[in-house]
Amino acid sequence: MAASEQAGTVVGLWRFPVKSMGGERLEQAELTEHGLVGDRGYALIDVQTGKVVSAKSLTLFPDVLSCQARFVEPPRAGQDVPPVRIVLPDGTSVTSDAGESQVTVAITDRGCGIAPALREQLFEPFFTTKAEGMGMGLNICRSIMEFHGGRVWAEPNPEGGTVFSFSIPMEAR
Repeated sequence: MAASEQAGTVVGLWRFPVKSMGGERLEQAELTEHGLVGDRGYALIDVQTGKVVSAKSLTLFPDVLSCQARFVEPPRAGQDVPPVRIVLPDGTSVTSDAGESQVTVAITDRGCGIAPALREQLFEPFFTTKAEGMGMGLNICRSIMEFHGGRVWAEPNPEGGTVFSFSIPMEAR
């Protein structure tokens, strides 16, 4: 086949942040000489053997293919790989940066979502989208989380809607 001939059509673009887990559908992606930025940036390690868990290990880890992984923020070429959020088969989600010393809770809805410009302002004092709102609720939540060494954030749910999350240290300050 000549270099100018079309071999096929791209019908979907996917990135798999964690080896052997479901991934995230992308509208666009950054490619480098090493491939798709962030693809398989993480892998699970079997703590007993020290080996990477793969889809070939299904007898030991039968649910690994049922997990979904996506980056908390888009990866960028030449930078450290950002944390990933992993949604387990029962709907529980964990993030790769939470570690054992933090608890992360994510609440997901599948509504219409929040526009990116509004999402940046959500936690600012007096910002509201309600006619009768004071705009203090999420700002107070953020203050409480930060006082206790945690954080709170909102991000789009790839299936529609929004994911509100917070993480907080397991040990009190």
